[in-house]
Amino acid sequence: MNRKIFPVLLLSMTVFFACENMDKPQFQAVNNVELKSINIANGFNVEMSGDVTFFNPNDVTVDVSELEADVYVNGNKLTTVTQNLKTQMNASDEFTIPLTCNIPLETVFKDFKDGGFFKNLLKKKKIDLKLDGQLKATRGGVGMDVPFNYEETHELKLLNSSSIITN
Repeated sequence: MNRKIFPVLLLSMTVFFACENMDKPQFQAVNNVELKSINIANGFNVEMSGDVTFFNPNDVTVDVSELEADVYVNGNKLTTVTQNLKTQMNASDEFTIPLTCNIPLETVFKDFKDGGFFKNLLKKKKIDLKLDGQLKATRGGVGMDVPFNYEETHELKLLNSSSIITN
């Protein structure tokens, strides 16, 4: 009986102590923020995109399963975006996740009426962007949530009118 318990106990202790020394991935930056399109098919929405970068300080690869973030522009929460992933963050390396969010019609018009993101965008082409979220990662079957909070002013790249509106 003891012969069966010993390998399980040894494996459990190895996983526990290996994960105890693991550092969480670190949020680095948000880059390439742009207004991608205004979509009139399947309900009116505005699509924005950007790249979220993390750094894995560990000497082992970490599995990444999800990134979820509330998106605020000029102080107003516009949407929550969830990016399901099945990928790996290499050891001691940066990792970039392309993120796309769709802002629904009712949010666009409410925001415009209140003088928010879209009205400001037409005047200044700049936005105050805030992401409040978390990255879900695992190592050796042990999960961890990596919270992050980002705030910065971005100058948006606007596409010309013929390429920005899609059906």
